[in-house]
Amino acid sequence: MKAKGYTPIFFSTSLIPYNKKINLTVNKFDGMMLSVKKFIFIMAVLYIKKDDFKKEVLDFKDIVLVDFYADWCGPCKAVAPIIDELSNEVKGIKFVKVNVDEAPGLATQFSIFSIPTFVFFKNGQIVNQFSGAASKDKFIEEINNLLTK
Repeated sequence: MKAKGYTPIFFSTSLIPYNKKINLTVNKFDGMMLSVKKFIFIMAVLYIKKDDFKKEVLDFKDIVLVDFYADWCGPCKAVAPIIDELSNEVKGIKFVKVNVDEAPGLATQFSIFSIPTFVFFKNGQIVNQFSGAASKDKFIEEINNLLTK
């Protein structure tokens, strides 16, 4: 059976580093199963470590949403696709993820006591933050509040 038109392809992008190209090519379509061999995708979320935080967040001259997360955290995993979607949909905001297990000093510096915690920076200064899993609507509301200030 041949696929006609476009076939949507869904896959999780939450563990793909920023600007990492993934090369896949459609191999064959067999009924309900699509075998993918080549596709180019560029992530809009930047995964950073402590050494990059100053340059990517504090020195950035606009709004940055920092997602403090951990790989083992269930709520963090639940929110990851929302962050991925927003990073591709919302212009004018940089989306950054910091793994608290790999950068405990940053978690301490910014008083991150629970994860996920989302911290909004504007021109290097904290302007808002909240913790816990949230809906896409909650993120959009928070972003709109910042963009209209």
